Amino acid sequence: TRAASRSWHRQPDPSPSLKAPVYTTLRTLLNTTVTDADLLDKHPAYLRGAGVRSSRRQVKPASLDELAIMVAAMPERRRLLLLLATWCALRSGELRELRRADVVLGRDEAGEPFGWVHVRRAVVRASTAEAASGTRTAVHVGPPKTDAGIRTVSIPDVLLPTVREHLLQHASPGENGLLF
Repeated sequence: TRAASRSWHRQPDPSPSLKAPVYTTLRTLLNTTVTDADLLDKHPAYLRGAGVRSSRRQVKPASLDELAIMVAAMPERRRLLLLLATWCALRSGELRELRRADVVLGRDEAGEPFGWVHVRRAVVRASTAEAASGTRTAVHVGPPKTDAGIRTVSIPDVLLPTVREHLLQHASPGENGLLF
């Protein structure tokens, strides 16, 4: 009944992200009984806006202490990945396609160290039509999603020693060697 539907929808929900899809499923089933099965004359559970999912998420950034714990828990060869993602705002696909030639380290005229990362490529996993072979996705390397994705990002001074050490210890050899 409409009253039962409203009562259910007003109840506090332990998992708010599930309420909209549950209502959408209920609405679809009841629509079928009205239109296809002729079991009902009108939809008894119509609730305006009940099927709308909120795309807004509450994201709490990690504190510096939490970040330090996460970095310490990472394998040594992956620590820079998390640090660059955090401090340089690089996306996963951008990080996974970084090459040695994309990293510029040096000293300015005053002898102060500097570092940049040139973001030119990204790796993405895209759906394929090869379901018969069992492969449903494939990895594609190309430019970032938008022109704004092609950019040069400054590396914070505090990370420069870590970047140098990573290049020495963990990056693949050669100018086109992958960082990770």
